Amino acid sequence: MEATGENLTDHYRQLVIAGRWDQAYRMMRSTCPELSADDILSILEGRKSLSGKASGRHALQVVTDEDNIHRLEVAELYAGYINRNGAWYRPYGIWPHLLPDDEIPAGADGRNEYFLAERDGITVVFRRSHTPPFWIEVHDDPMLALDQYLILRDELPSIVENPFSGLLDEDNIDARDPGHADAPPDGDAQDMVEIPLPADLGGHFHAPAALMNTWALDGTPASHLAPGWMPRNARKTLLDEIVAYGGLSQKDVDDPRLADILVKEMENIRARHLHRPCTVLLGSGIAVGSVVHPKRGDNVPAGSILVVPDSGPEWFEQVIQACQNCRGAVIVEHGGHYSHLVLACMNLNVRIVLVPDARQIFPAGSRVRVGCDSGLVTLI
Repeated sequence: MEATGENLTDHYRQLVIAGRWDQAYRMMRSTCPELSADDILSILEGRKSLSGKASGRHALQVVTDEDNIHRLEVAELYAGYINRNGAWYRPYGIWPHLLPDDEIPAGADGRNEYFLAERDGITVVFRRSHTPPFWIEVHDDPMLALDQYLILRDELPSIVENPFSGLLDEDNIDARDPGHADAPPDGDAQDMVEIPLPADLGGHFHAPAALMNTWALDGTPASHLAPGWMPRNARKTLLDEIVAYGGLSQKDVDDPRLADILVKEMENIRARHLHRPCTVLLGSGIAVGSVVHPKRGDNVPAGSILVVPDSGPEWFEQVIQACQNCRGAVIVEHGGHYSHLVLACMNLNVRIVLVPDARQIFPAGSRVRVGCDSGLVTLI
């Protein structure tokens, strides 16, 4: 299927509905650098959309699109957020009586994971959540936030049959709630990795892939590829989260074998994200340089690593600029050995490699090594 603005818009909005709006925003900033931040947020919100072809001679255009169904779904999904002392909370449960201090639910142990509010003789529990989309209305008053939650959820009876459905107890928490702290932030509770352990440490443990990737890639040149896991508690580190999900004891944590296993897992994750296999379409040797995402007609510095969507003829002049004196290289997202650009550069000592989704993987300004002999493109 040809990539069009319409299906790209639908893809990014589905990420928003899946609770991954921040990933959708980062992907659009990387793959559509010509779009302003306001345009991207408007597209994700449902007020604008992309139109046209995603590659070729027809550039994408931003057009008005009042998608009220999408906006209502997003509003319902992210309803009830409140900002309290710089942290985000959502309605989590209600108790039909006032709770004395010694009956605070498990987990509300002073780590800012919960806070309680009183309403009409009942206790409303708000639970720590992930950052909501920038365009979502956020309240300072917990009662206004609860009213918003109930009103918006009640507008979609096929999902919530009454205002308190999904709020009454922990077992009925709405599975689509991206703020549910016991699920990965992308909403896919099945996206877990299994890490083998010695038999006396339990044999194995599981942790969300999003959490493991964020932990392993933090501070590396591939940190932009991390899904952006937010710890359930501000005082927890990502490693604390991994230990908690694995159900490990303090004795297990102190075992040096566990540290070795986690370090190896970190190295494996980093290797997968930092070293990307490529298909060599033309050239040999190694090129190292800064990534440029050129627009048609731009002048580019010699020695640049061009990352372009296709291997069409319109990039030829910029390839010549970037690859002067056997420097530089070109990374294309689509193309083959007999594409126009490859054939035109056949006798010009140019390196051209193919990496799908390259504009997302290699953002503008990053440093990469293109190894035609090794078949790898490495973020450095």
